[in-house]
Amino acid sequence: MNRCSSFIVCICLLVVVGCAFAGNGGPKTDGSSADNAVVARFGSQSVTEAELAEQVAGPMLSLQQQVYNTKVEGLKQLIFERLVDAEAEAAGITSEEYLKKNIDEKIPAPPEEEIAKVLQQYRAQLPPDDAEARARVVEFLSRKGRADAQQSFQSELFAKNDVKILLDPPRAEVKIAEHNPAVGPVDAPVTLVEYTDFQCPYCARAQGVLKDVTARYDGVLRHVFKNLPLPMHNNARVAAESSLCAADQGKFWELHDWMFANGSALSREAIVAQAVELGMDEAKLNACLDEKTHGADVDDDMAEAHSLGINGTPGFMINGRLINGARPVEDFMQVIDDELERAGIDPAKVKKDPPKPEPAAAAEGGEKAEKAES
Repeated sequence: MNRCSSFIVCICLLVVVGCAFAGNGGPKTDGSSADNAVVARFGSQSVTEAELAEQVAGPMLSLQQQVYNTKVEGLKQLIFERLVDAEAEAAGITSEEYLKKNIDEKIPAPPEEEIAKVLQQYRAQLPPDDAEARARVVEFLSRKGRADAQQSFQSELFAKNDVKILLDPPRAEVKIAEHNPAVGPVDAPVTLVEYTDFQCPYCARAQGVLKDVTARYDGVLRHVFKNLPLPMHNNARVAAESSLCAADQGKFWELHDWMFANGSALSREAIVAQAVELGMDEAKLNACLDEKTHGADVDDDMAEAHSLGINGTPGFMINGRLINGARPVEDFMQVIDDELERAGIDPAKVKKDPPKPEPAAAAEGGEKAEKAES
């Protein structure tokens, strides 16, 4: 069987990128001699290891997360291969024969309706010859079917053998301020912090996923909202401050939902008009905006996001673990389930049934602060 050489590569990479950083993704702050080591001098000044670590903590957290993900995938592959070898030996056959029997022989041929659907969707990108185009599609769907079947079989083997991944993920400290709106128990074992922009279309699409997640983990998840208005969105800043002014009047989530549903049409006038429709005091809202009552709060949210390497939207931290971009619900569930298990809680015993289907879940992606909007 092929062994996962990338596992060794990622270990080497971890040594290179992680030696100056603590296991939680942030700089060391224990006052050790390593922290005080001078890494640069210029004139009469110098830069210490600790100062450098603080400067690059955000980018390093993102890189360490990539390394962690690579290590987890490599570890899973190693475990799967060893379990397959053991099962095959017990059955008196080779590992290749075992995989063929339990995966390859159980994969059905791609259904005609699926072949036709993919052909129609990607016809312009396929060879002009119909027979060759069909063959390409069948090959693609067959590979996808095998990958799905192997993933399903791997999950069965892992469950049967009670596999647990014990690697510690990189984490960063995230502070929850009084001005940050939140739903869910204060003492919930899992805290999901969202950094978002009311005019970002990816953020708007992510709201359906977040509602799904909070419904599934009701009672064990706290969802905290933080503003990260991007400079390319002209009315994102006033929307951010308006949301916190609305929170002062107990209308944060109502205005939050409306602004995400109307991101392309936001303006101060439109927001104030809708706020009045929601029962807010217009004079108090205008005073809150004129006096920039929550300007510093928005600045604090933005500064924290940037310090974590979150420069685009949406961005998320789950118990200090970074997730960048709008992602499918499964990505959130994977991290939340892992955090629950690390807290000694069986996810299956606390998870609720998924809510009724809403519009299409968020596609992966996000908006970068430096990207100019067309």
